[in-house]
Amino acid sequence: MDGHGRFRLVVGMVSVCVVMTAWLLQGTWTDASATTIYSYTDESGNAVYTDDLRKVPEKHRGTVQQFEQKSGQSSVGEKIKSFGSKFRSVGVNIDGMSQEQATVLNYAGGAAVFLLIVMYLSKESPMVRLLALGILIVIAIATPVLIYSGEGGALNVMKEKANEAANINDKRLQQVAPH
Repeated sequence: MDGHGRFRLVVGMVSVCVVMTAWLLQGTWTDASATTIYSYTDESGNAVYTDDLRKVPEKHRGTVQQFEQKSGQSSVGEKIKSFGSKFRSVGVNIDGMSQEQATVLNYAGGAAVFLLIVMYLSKESPMVRLLALGILIVIAIATPVLIYSGEGGALNVMKEKANEAANINDKRLQQVAPH
């Protein structure tokens, strides 16, 4: 294969990679979602916060303040799930990772190998190499974020612990509050 044919092959491979990346990412990026938070002051003068209006006692409902709390964290999980639902699972499980995290890591590894091959084959085209390197850097940045925020990731674990602490606090307040 001559230099021109090789260049066309590499440009074609990079074009396919860019189009597939755009197709994969379409519709997965949404605006941050918002949660309504309700606040009131109990008989002891303590501020109480909840995301469920039914948890506010009837006698305090007239003084409830309402806030909108924006949270991009829940939408990240939704993005990962919508990304993963477009494909069959790769099937390679990694110890210590959820299936969702392993899938992200497997796809990122496959894309990285493909981009490295493109970079190797495009020795005579610095622009193609630069484009492949740029995509590789984006993958290197996005993969740990997706693993961190995926099911079983540290973000999810911290959210579960925060919810458990909030539930314990709610139960404690219900026991202390006069009926």
